[in-house]
Amino acid sequence: MYSAPAEGSTVQLLYQAASNGRIIFVLSGPAGAGKSTLARRVASADSRVSLNISCTTRPKRPAESPDADYHFLQTTAFESFVERGEMLEWAEVHEHSYGTRASDVLSIFSQGRDALLEIDVQGGIAVRSRYGRTVLVFLVAPSFAETRARLTERGSENDEEVAKRLRRAKDELRESSSYDYLVVNDDIDSAVSSIQSIITAERARMTEGRHRALVGEAETSTEPHKGDESND
Repeated sequence: MYSAPAEGSTVQLLYQAASNGRIIFVLSGPAGAGKSTLARRVASADSRVSLNISCTTRPKRPAESPDADYHFLQTTAFESFVERGEMLEWAEVHEHSYGTRASDVLSIFSQGRDALLEIDVQGGIAVRSRYGRTVLVFLVAPSFAETRARLTERGSENDEEVAKRLRRAKDELRESSSYDYLVVNDDIDSAVSSIQSIITAERARMTEGRHRALVGEAETSTEPHKGDESND
């Protein structure tokens, strides 16, 4: 027998947010595709969308700021969120955990904004499994050769790390069939415009809730009253 989610529970709050039309936009893609730059540009250009900050158990790097780059959590705290079902998605990468906390997304929703997540493909698919109004956008460089060139030229990884990222990039390309949109980042302004167009289109999508509201409003409306015609 089905029972409704408890009032105030994460599941119930997410259900209510979806009913209110709030959307999660997920931006994923291989290293070198420009995800971080694009995500920041899109969020700054649209006051109705906010970039979510992910959680991690890894140590803070010197140039990073807590609660701006990541929410840096102790392992026990992270595991507690997972056990309570309060992570929309999470994964372990190089012995550290990364994830999206439902409360952070709900906080964005409470401001009347849609949420933008910059996470990997598996994370995007996991988010959609818990939140139906999730739109998945896959970002790529103009070619795989360009992906290789971008990773090599930025000089932030050694040859072994570049090779590892390229292998992961191929895996992500194989996994991307579940995504809704493909954006090629050959020009930053054009890519931003493409993502903005996707956001605009998804906000106008005919959903079941919108359809019910339209039909309900029409069925409850009354015909204008016509007074008795007079022959005087």
